[in-house]
Amino acid sequence: MAQKKRGFLGNPCVPLNWAATQNNLGNVLSILGKRRGDETQLQDSVTAYREALKEYARIHSAPGDLSPNDFARKLRQNV
Repeated sequence: MAQKKRGFLGNPCVPLNWAATQNNLGNVLSILGKRRGDETQLQDSVTAYREALKEYARIHSAPGDLSPNDFARKLRQNV
């Protein structure tokens, strides 16, 4: 399911925004998965979060990388 959603979202033209979108997708899938007891949606949420982190790591692969909490703050600032 997340694979289809990622395909729908397309390739990242604006990488930080794309990473934020993947993070938001992970949030939605996590909430839905918990509410519905759907393990597939929970797994898809993890996949979306990982895609966001991979893209973020690709963009910011300099020394002194941000922690996951700093990453989340950075995403919120740029959305």
